[in-house]
Amino acid sequence: MKSISWITYGLIGFLIGAILIALIATGLFALQISNPPPTPTLIPTPTQALQDILDQARQALDVDRDPQRALDILSPHLDEFSDSDELAKALDILARAEMAQGHYQFAAAYLERLVQIAPTADNYIFLARVYDSGGDLKNALEYYLLYLESDDPSITEDIRRLVQERVDQIQATLPSATPSPTP
Repeated sequence: MKSISWITYGLIGFLIGAILIALIATGLFALQISNPPPTPTLIPTPTQALQDILDQARQALDVDRDPQRALDILSPHLDEFSDSDELAKALDILARAEMAQGHYQFAAAYLERLVQIAPTADNYIFLARVYDSGGDLKNALEYYLLYLESDDPSITEDIRRLVQERVDQIQATLPSATPSPTP
């Protein structure tokens, strides 16, 4: 009978130990869930590597007059830009490189994204001119009108008049863009 009591005491001790370990583990897990470590805030900072890529692409496009090389340098790294100012510069370079090669649809795609990031009068007119050059008069008209509606003080009356003339020409060309006569 003494051998049975030692086995019983051993099993009871083992079960109490297992229960204590389970309770402690549950408590530690609950403590960690209730107090998670702080999430680091990532501040988008321009890295030197991305700045070098922008400089190389700008050099290839503006100085060397090699738009394909600018595209080859910048395109693989476009998703790496987290700073909106750097991304805007990258999109501008890519759009100008595509436009230099006559790829107006690709340039327009980059500029559409640029306008979402930086909706400025300069970006509206650039996108309108690219659509216009590519023959997409409907979208060109939309961005010419946005340009004219902007309150940018750098838009002179001469520029405004020239853009309005182009808007009038496009409206005369597109049947759906002309205002219907009033009865």
